[in-house]
Parts: sequence; C-alpha cells; structure tokens
Amino acid sequence: MTTEELDEEAERYVSGKMEPDELIRYEAIRRQNSESEEIFYFNKTLYHTLNPGQKGFRKKLETIRSELQSTSDAKPFNRRGFIFWIALAAGITVLLAILLLFNSTKSPATPEELYMAYMQQPVALSPDLSPSRSGSDDSIRRKPEDSILIKADEFYMNGNLKEAIEVLESEMVYSGTERIRFQIAFLYLMTGQPREAIFMFQSIRDYNQSEIYWYTALAYLRMEDKENAKANLKLIGQDSRWYQKSRELMNKL
Repeated sequence: MTTEELDEEAERYVSGKMEPDELIRYEAIRRQNSESEEIFYFNKTLYHTLNPGQKGFRKKLETIRSELQSTSDAKPFNRRGFIFWIALAAGITVLLAILLLFNSTKSPATPEELYMAYMQQPVALSPDLSPSRSGSDDSIRRKPEDSILIKADEFYMNGNLKEAIEVLESEMVYSGTERIRFQIAFLYLMTGQPREAIFMFQSIRDYNQSEIYWYTALAYLRMEDKENAKANLKLIGQDSRWYQKSRELMNKL
C-alpha cells in the first residue's frame, strides 16, 4: 500500500466506516507495517481531537497534502515532516476553536454587575454648598433648606449614609423640596433600597429629569428589571451628561 492509501484506510478505521472483513485485514496490515501504525495513531489523535463542527478540516488537510505532492515531484514525500506540520495545524485549529467557543459562550453581564459598573458615587451630595465655594454673598442668597443639605452632606462624606438619610427625612416632614427628595432617593439607592428609591424618584416632577431617569434606571437594574431600566434610559436627552453612558448601557442590556 502507498502512504496515501494507508492514510485513507486509517481515516476510515477511526471514523468507523470499515466493514468487519476490512477491519480484520487492516489490523493485520498494522501489525506488519510500522509506517501504517504511525499513520493510524496520527489519524486516531486527529479524529478524536476535533469536534463535529470541524469535519471539513480534514478535507482541507487532504487538499494541502495534494498540493504539496504536486510541487515536490522531484523529491520523495517526507511523511514524518508532513505529520509534524499537520499536527501543528491541528493544534492551532483546536486552540482557535477553544477561543471561539469561550467567546461565544461567555455569559453577558448580569444586571447586578452592570449596576456596580455604572453606579458612580459622587464625592459630595451638594458640592455647590461646599464651604470652599461659599462666600459672604452666597451666604446671603442661601435657601432655608441649605443648612440641612450641608449637614446631610457632612454625614455622607464621612460614610454615614444612614445618618444622612435621617437628617434629610426629618426635614422632608416640614418642607420636602424636590432637591431633598432627590438626595433621599439617591441615598436609598446607595444603601440597597432600590424600590424605595424608585418610589421617591417618581414623585419628583421639576428637578433635573435626566439625573432622575439615570438613577431610576440603575435602581431597576438593582432589582434585575431590564425592561424598566431600558425605558428610563431611553428618556435621557442628548444634552444630558448621562447620554453617552445611557446608550452604552442600553447596548449591554
């Protein structure tokens, strides 16, 4: 038998295409021919390494072998060299298949993961009321609620979110301005109370709407409600500082 015939017989053997009488004849050839044994183990390894979706791979290898033979008529065919290159090609193909499989089966980010990625904690709740920005003129123009906002901000910046909520909630009993309600809703979200945050955000009508839509969407994400999160993200206008982030987040939902 020629090398090509041995290779074809080995492929038929490992793929289960041989009839019983052919199996007996091939086993006898394998025992008598060391080259046949080598070709057999190569085909066996190749056949069991590649998955069913790569069956066309062997045909491509046969084409390569034919082309190599047609360009090397003057030289004897180097079977061992050919096996090396085929094995190398098979190895590369398997690695690429693994990479493609990994990328195709990689799970998309969960709502909780997206929330953690997009929820940005500001340095201060009321940076415009910071002492570094407040001169004598600012003090004259301050609103009655500002002292409460400053006090809540002090708690917030020290990491005492619960105390900040309590300060703002006590003021809301007397004059629950929309700014105070917005900060309470934001703090609810920060402290793992997304349902309460949504309820508070939805009660606000005239405060910065794009901020409300953004944080309401994040609250819905925290509740693993993608549809309502998308609905709020769609409402964010192009003039908002959250516009680009909202489109980016929508593409991930």
